[in-house]
Amino acid sequence: MDVKGPGSGFRFAAGGKFFAIILVLLLSGEAGGAFAQNFQSGRAALERGDAQRARQIWKPLAAAGDADALNGLGWLYDTGKGVAEDNGRALALYLEATKGGNAAAPTNLAQMYASGDGVPQDLISAYMWMRIAGLNGYADVASGLEQVAGVLGIGDIEKGELRAKLCVKSGFRLCHMAPGKPSDPAPVPRR
Repeated sequence: MDVKGPGSGFRFAAGGKFFAIILVLLLSGEAGGAFAQNFQSGRAALERGDAQRARQIWKPLAAAGDADALNGLGWLYDTGKGVAEDNGRALALYLEATKGGNAAAPTNLAQMYASGDGVPQDLISAYMWMRIAGLNGYADVASGLEQVAGVLGIGDIEKGELRAKLCVKSGFRLCHMAPGKPSDPAPVPRR
């Protein structure tokens, strides 16, 4: 994930590298018991290029609250693989996966906010979600935090830190609240 400099919209790099990063994030969550076996079956289907089969496997798991399946479905809706692209649904699924403890889901939220794909571009929110991923135990957040922090001022970093703490402390109910001002998480069409 490379951040381009000022004047270019701070857009994260896309293309094959983006797909590889998202696939790693998607597949890095941990699952247990029968959910893990079924989640892995969906993962295998996705790796074979059968996103519709992955959706069929993950949908009942997600309905039962499996955080890995929620994250997987979110990725399908985010990318339009095997389903109609639906940014609002992807956002909601990633948030539910985060609430359920999937450590990779907040990085997917961060990517949406950093790139402005499906939501208004908001680097403070991207920083907040990367920070939450770290708090949730996602080990690979340092470079993402560093890249986003590199384009934010110290005041914005402090806002991101405060929002991350507020979000987690509220049980993820106040994640879209800026200190003193609500922030609309409504999805917007992709560019």
